[in-house]
Amino acid sequence: MRERRIILVDLLRTGEPQECSVEFSGVNFRITTHRIGWDFETAEKILRSQDGFADGFAISGIQKRVGVGRDKVAHPGYLRLLRRVQ
Repeated sequence: MRERRIILVDLLRTGEPQECSVEFSGVNFRITTHRIGWDFETAEKILRSQDGFADGFAISGIQKRVGVGRDKVAHPGYLRLLRRVQ
C-alpha cells in the first residue's frame, strides 16, 4: 500500500501535535496536525522544515480573503504561508 504524508497547520486551535492515518483508494494518508493558534512564525517554521518531506500541506483556521462589504483582499498571513511551500 502506498503512503502519503500530509501536514495540517491549524491556526485556530492550540495543543500538542496529533497524528492519524486514513486509507482511501489503496493509499494510506498519514496526517500530522500542528495546532499552533495564530502563531504565523511557528507556522512558517513548520512548513519550511517539512517542505520536501511531505506530500501535501493544508492550512486551516484562517480566511483566505478578508475585508468589509465587497472590498476584499487576500489575507497577508495566508499569502505568506502559501508562498512558503510553492
